[in-house]
Amino acid sequence: MRFSVAMNGDEALLEGLSRHPEVDGVYGISTSIVGGGRSAFGCVTVSRERVEKQVALAHKHNIKFNYLLNATCLNNTEYTKETYAEIVEILEWADRTGIDWITVAIPYLLQVAKERFPRLKVSVSSFANTESVQRAKQFNDLGADEITLRENVNRDFKLLEQLRKSVSCELQVIANHSCLYWCPFQTYHPNLMSHSSQMRNRSTKGVVDYCILSCSKAKITNPEEFIKSRWIRPEDLRHYEDIGIDKFKIVDRTKTTEWLLKVVEAYSSRRWDGNLADLLNIQQVQSNIPMNRDLVEPLPENIQTIRALRNVGTTLFSARVHIDNSALDGFIDFFKKKDCRASSCDECGYCRKLTGKAVTVEREVSEAARLKHKEILGDLISGKLSL
Repeated sequence: MRFSVAMNGDEALLEGLSRHPEVDGVYGISTSIVGGGRSAFGCVTVSRERVEKQVALAHKHNIKFNYLLNATCLNNTEYTKETYAEIVEILEWADRTGIDWITVAIPYLLQVAKERFPRLKVSVSSFANTESVQRAKQFNDLGADEITLRENVNRDFKLLEQLRKSVSCELQVIANHSCLYWCPFQTYHPNLMSHSSQMRNRSTKGVVDYCILSCSKAKITNPEEFIKSRWIRPEDLRHYEDIGIDKFKIVDRTKTTEWLLKVVEAYSSRRWDGNLADLLNIQQVQSNIPMNRDLVEPLPENIQTIRALRNVGTTLFSARVHIDNSALDGFIDFFKKKDCRASSCDECGYCRKLTGKAVTVEREVSEAARLKHKEILGDLISGKLSL
């Protein structure tokens, strides 16, 4: 069992992870022209010097460092001489610093890195939407050392078995993600986050995350979505190890050190007694990091609006979503026989039945949150709310 854990910018996290030999590496980022999978507005900004310090500390504890360059779009600037040179400079710095891995979503960046910096291992991001044997083989042939599978396939065991047989590179799955199953924002949201993490993009100073607002509304309106989401229980890791999955990814970089260590402990021990939602990247008020004020200050006229939008998710789940983990013992066996991709959830009803058994949401606050979502989304769609 090996874990790749989100690096939230806190060196104390590395000290805590050093007590878990199952932790193979951490993944993190500094603001760059490439960007990655989380808006700079919502994450801690880490300088190159700080990354270098963290790489050295990680290596001291025998932990590898994966540097994220997993933006899904660079506005085609990657083919200009200026931006190409900047990309190469980032890779040169990563190589010189001793960074072990980089993660990319754009195939072109994968090939540039493998051609020019063969020491660096390259992981293909889940943003590349690897959900088929053929796509996995193509990334494998391009030189990928690892593929992080899109979370949609986490309970498609026949596909996971075929993926493992078809490629020589390592395969990683995300353990505690809570995205909507086959989310309609799955392509748009990574683009939104990519652009809002790129240093020359205005949206790094504040962005309305329409996708998170819509996703949160869908879950609170229909709690069945919490069960349908393709997270993995700590107790069920063995099913993936039996297939040959190499690594489990723990999210999220927007979480506190205390929260991340709690999650790693639960998955390392393969057991969690209590609320499974406490391990997932559902927005819970105690696990959000402070807003990055350095990025907010240049836009004072929008601070209150952006802060209110960012806090909607926190308000939504401050009432607590409770998923009784003990009520889910053995639930994974159903998916070893069921082809969810070719099935209608309305006709199947399995997750709906489990929701009634395992999920509770405090309705009083969730109703207020639903109304707030409706108001804000309505203002976004009408154009009333613009930054």
